[in-house]
Amino acid sequence: MPFIRLDMENYARRAHFDYFRSLGYPYVGVTVDVDVTKALEFSRKHHRSFYLTVLHAAALAADGVPPFRQRIRGNGIVEYSECPTSHTERADGGRYCYCTLRHHMGLRDYFEQAEKARLDCAKNGITEDGDVESMYFISALPWLHYTSLIQPAAGGDESNPRITWGKYAPDEKGRIIMPFSVLAHHALVDGIHIAGFYENLENEINKLDFPGYEPSAVRDKRKKTPWEMTGPVIPRRMDGFFVCSAVCFLRKGGIAMNNYVTGSVIRRLRESKGLTQEKLAETIHVSAKAVSKWETGQGFPDISLLEPLSKALDISVIELLSGEAVRNMNRSFNMLRGRMYVCPVCGNVIRATGDAVISCCGVTLPALTPEPPDEEHRIRMENVEDEYYVTMDHPMTKTHYISFFAMATDQEVRFVKLYPEGNAEARFGIGRAHTLFAYCNRHGLFQIRIGRNR
Repeated sequence: MPFIRLDMENYARRAHFDYFRSLGYPYVGVTVDVDVTKALEFSRKHHRSFYLTVLHAAALAADGVPPFRQRIRGNGIVEYSECPTSHTERADGGRYCYCTLRHHMGLRDYFEQAEKARLDCAKNGITEDGDVESMYFISALPWLHYTSLIQPAAGGDESNPRITWGKYAPDEKGRIIMPFSVLAHHALVDGIHIAGFYENLENEINKLDFPGYEPSAVRDKRKKTPWEMTGPVIPRRMDGFFVCSAVCFLRKGGIAMNNYVTGSVIRRLRESKGLTQEKLAETIHVSAKAVSKWETGQGFPDISLLEPLSKALDISVIELLSGEAVRNMNRSFNMLRGRMYVCPVCGNVIRATGDAVISCCGVTLPALTPEPPDEEHRIRMENVEDEYYVTMDHPMTKTHYISFFAMATDQEVRFVKLYPEGNAEARFGIGRAHTLFAYCNRHGLFQIRIGRNR
């Protein structure tokens, strides 16, 4: 890749450069929750890889911050015009390989290039193709929604930025959030540069759209942002392997936990079934030593083993991952005590008669907590002949609207689906109505109680 050498005599961060190079661990790392709702919607709408969609956006975001394109060479700094990515791809036999991609092209061409590179990388194994020093090292932990990540680095002057992301999950506002980590060499990169990367990443994700979508404008033709006016930063990786060790504080919402199956869960479920390690191993066709390693925290079962493992333990995969069995407490159900779930990706509305583990579009959904209407979500109801006429004075745009009304009795729930650019109104028959719900796609679920003699 083409590069230029920086003039170290006039380099503004020369004192910082010399100081951080002298440290035993000269790297700076940050993990931030990034809103990837638009990226997930885009990948599902166009039947494209979510991983590659995010990878393309992240690579463009990094290239938009010059210190991310800088590397330490000798006692000086070189700056590449662009930096390809080297990401991990799964290979046969539980292995992985490195796949190198360039990204300054439209998404259609990028996806075509990625498919060809994926087939080629299996032949190369963990040997990168091209100028390794110029690359961004990319990895993912799709099993974990973590809050902190510790990555290994060789130290010294190795200066390839590392970018890693984890498992996405919905937040309390219904957005799809994913932890995104950056590790860079502090001799080149400061906090303002890392902030610039995250701002660029948000912009790249928000403008995702196939019709006319192209990478960011040429850097030389636009006004420089603050993080482009100062100097560099650099990260490294150990030769041969890209290993991540995570410090995770897993988020728990209701029954479901955004987690990968743990050894303590396997042991508890195995013992509750009266199985020995040998018997469980025989059932799922692994060695007893492998089961012992899982239970003592020395490894994890491969993702391909989750289904047979859950069957052997007489539990669902979702329950296995959450660590808790879902018990049917709804022997005599009452619809008024039910729970509602809304998928933030496709908009599916699900009503359960009690607590449940609900997943849609690959997302474990939290149960909605209804609130009394505020001033912006006031619900009006009138008796018109034998019906309740329900209205709301609320925006009904494509990005902010009331998604549905629902009327609940002790025996049933009736839904009226609403659509953007329509009217926020509905009619329900007067009967045993008890509770009225309204769902705003931005602010959540609201409810009002209805008197029996209203």
